[in-house]
Amino acid sequence: MLSDVLREHLLRPRHVGRPARAHRSARAENPVCGDVLHLHAARDEHGGLELRFEAEQACSAVLSLSSYALERWQGYRADELRRADARALALEAGGLPPGKGHAADLLQRALHALLEELDA
Repeated sequence: MLSDVLREHLLRPRHVGRPARAHRSARAENPVCGDVLHLHAARDEHGGLELRFEAEQACSAVLSLSSYALERWQGYRADELRRADARALALEAGGLPPGKGHAADLLQRALHALLEELDA
């Protein structure tokens, strides 16, 4: 069962879709369960990032954790995001249900891929 915090993000996800202005995107997939997560970022004039996500056939853990993480990470610069830890964030949000740790791993891989795109 999802924590109250993650349940709230599942019912009312934040930061879904693509940024309105120019952006970079990255994709990560869990081949075992088929979850696919797209992260998008657009830089503001101070180097902060507007972060958004889209998910394909993703489980509730991926959707809720992505929403929670992007809520927390809004406005971070790329150098700050390099220190982001999706598993630690999942614990902060009350933890993931048993067998759903892949949600944090998928988010971390998508974030790593996005940071590579931002560096390109």
